[in-house]
Amino acid sequence: MLYLDTSVLIALVTAEPRSAALRSWAAAVDDVLVTSDWSLTEAASGLSIKQRTAVLTEVERLVVDRALSRFLAENVEVVGVHRADYRTAARLSARPTPPLRAADALHLAVAARHDAVLHTLDDQQAAGARAHDIGAVVPVPRA
Repeated sequence: MLYLDTSVLIALVTAEPRSAALRSWAAAVDDVLVTSDWSLTEAASGLSIKQRTAVLTEVERLVVDRALSRFLAENVEVVGVHRADYRTAARLSARPTPPLRAADALHLAVAARHDAVLHTLDDQQAAGARAHDIGAVVPVPRA
């Protein structure tokens, strides 16, 4: 089972430096893909930022929103965030090293609960996962 964090979801549906390679990777995956309701919240915020900063026009935002909805419906199981996940995230992010943002720790907690390997484009988040013995992969490393 592969857990897709928000960085992966946004790169799959927008034009970012690793988007083309990530789309090729996703098309070849032969495993169960999951993400969380938290990822959907972060994606909505991230796409709003892209629209506010004129990276996306209003029309492009609508197209991207539809593409994300379609990708999720066709390929990804969206799982809920449980109360215990917040407690796990607090424990993970409480350690001073490696640095782990609370939002990233919540992704790790949900992935761990599902015995899923975190897939992210964030090297720091992946390192934090590994430091806590949570499987993590950067499917398309930086060039």
